[in-house]
Amino acid sequence: MKLRVLIAVFCFQLVGLSASAGIISLTQHDIVNQFDVASTGTLVVANSLGASPITGTINGVAFGTDQSGIGNFTNGGGNFSNQYGTATGLDRVLSNLVFTPNTAPGTLTLGGLTVGNTYRLQLLFSNVPNSTGDDQRISVLGSNIDIVNMGNRGINVVAEFTADTASLLTSFIDQGNRTILNGYALHDVTQASAPGTMTIFGLSVFGLGIVRRRRKAL
Repeated sequence: MKLRVLIAVFCFQLVGLSASAGIISLTQHDIVNQFDVASTGTLVVANSLGASPITGTINGVAFGTDQSGIGNFTNGGGNFSNQYGTATGLDRVLSNLVFTPNTAPGTLTLGGLTVGNTYRLQLLFSNVPNSTGDDQRISVLGSNIDIVNMGNRGINVVAEFTADTASLLTSFIDQGNRTILNGYALHDVTQASAPGTMTIFGLSVFGLGIVRRRRKAL
């Protein structure tokens, strides 16, 4: 009986690991083509930003033009992406941006999260004409990552996290210049990140088998 209780507690702990809140990973990579924008999971929201944001689809991710979640950003004028071909959805979404008018942090707030679910936030950056945003720090749930010397590149900063509240606040910081943001996409990837149900089930069956063998031995 004691062994069976221990097995049950262990399985509940495995389930609990998937619900622990906080940052899982925070990475960045160059955007070479549309396939660098991940589409797995359930799309929560995706938006292009700027003075004339353009809807477009990148690798199956449909971007809108809602700018309600941004703070201390202003619209930039011009075309900030031409490295992907003007007819592509990738270029359309990255062609506009918002920037901070001063050195105070810009913010992106996303609501409607489910506590305990796992999400992937993709932050998209491109600024071909000038150096604004070349060096900036992105802060997500207390973890930081730096973009350094972006230059004539597109960059995708990817944060995977487990929600501990119904909203997420992301900060963009550069004490010496101004920061930028071209667009973002948020996916719920809970099913892909959770411990496998069959694995937990298999551990339970294995444990019960041990109990039965011990009983026969007695």
